[in-house]
Amino acid sequence: MLAAHQDVVPVPLETVDQWTHPPFSGDFDGEFMYGRGVSDCKNLLIALLSTVELLLKEGDFKPQRTIVLAFGYDEEALGQGAKHILEHLLDKYGPDSFLQIIDEGDEGYEEIEGVKFILPATGEKGHLNSVIELYTPGGHLSVPPKHTSIGIVAQLITRIEDNDFVPVLSNANPVLGQLYCLAEHSPRLDKELRSSILKSQLDAGANERVVEYLTRNKQTQFLIQSSQAVDIVQGGVKSNALPEHVSVLVNTRIAVEESVASVVEKFKRDVWDIAGKFDLGFVLDGQEVIPIKDKPNGYFNYSLVEQLEPAPVSPTNGESWEVFGGSLRYLFEELVFPETNDTFVVAPFLSTGNTDTKSYWDLTRNIYRYQPSIGAADSHIHSIDEKLWFEGHLHIIGYYYFYLQLIDSYDDF
Repeated sequence: MLAAHQDVVPVPLETVDQWTHPPFSGDFDGEFMYGRGVSDCKNLLIALLSTVELLLKEGDFKPQRTIVLAFGYDEEALGQGAKHILEHLLDKYGPDSFLQIIDEGDEGYEEIEGVKFILPATGEKGHLNSVIELYTPGGHLSVPPKHTSIGIVAQLITRIEDNDFVPVLSNANPVLGQLYCLAEHSPRLDKELRSSILKSQLDAGANERVVEYLTRNKQTQFLIQSSQAVDIVQGGVKSNALPEHVSVLVNTRIAVEESVASVVEKFKRDVWDIAGKFDLGFVLDGQEVIPIKDKPNGYFNYSLVEQLEPAPVSPTNGESWEVFGGSLRYLFEELVFPETNDTFVVAPFLSTGNTDTKSYWDLTRNIYRYQPSIGAADSHIHSIDEKLWFEGHLHIIGYYYFYLQLIDSYDDF
């Protein structure tokens, strides 16, 4: 099953005149195509359709294995389209009925310590929006309390931000597989770090050194740590009235070693401490943690929105992974860079965002998130002047033209 999504993020009207080419024109200058969605993810969607059309037109390929193209319509929003697709496929084929699912993800390769890595994501972090509201008595600002509800929520935000989640590197995280590949193949990797990586699951000190190495950089830190970001704060309606209701939304991307429950437990402790400090009640997901009766100062209400556990991690020790990874090496070593003798290493990776695959866990264990192409150096994804390097678009067609015929020759893994 090959997946993509039809929808794109909107273009704010205020930015339309800042585009070099109109955002929905699809202008092509001979090298790049411009427009909203050309890199996310019309590129992949059109390439998949073009590949299938080409195979049908030639008429030589008679697939023995069913090929499903699954295109959600609201991936950038709620992802309900993928849920409907899942329901249909479960009804038609049943659970665990697909050999593989390949969806959008990172593209190209990344050079790390002298190694050229192709990094399909074999897992995704989870997701939770925590909405924490504070209800307090109103009144006139001429006689204010020492801390208004906005001030109290400000202290809660400070406590949340001052208490990070703990970074953890374990066998559960596909990033460890990438690190093992780095230790095996890199000619430049520091010897002590190489040793620490190889011993990281046996020696606590070695694990700590690897964690310290990863947390030096924000891009790698949150591969092994749950993130928390205060995104929305609302409260107050008039300058001479005490705010009676203040809310804050905290977005968390949940590490594979964590869960929705462990994230909620962390925020529960944060709210509990502030509630105790100001003698407030506390309601968590409809249940009173601190009874609100006889709490004249008010109470916190904590609601869980858009809960998603971390995705099951796809295995990398079987034929499915070997065939997929080997075909990606063929793409880069033989088709894209045939004039070089470079060796590419395919290693598992972790996606910190979520794709439509979050709805497809019941269909297969083998879910890969990767786009087989070289992208523009700066595609401006989701931004002004979003663009697509057209040669990279042709890479996708070439890859799937080859891969669909290759995978059809294999029995079930």
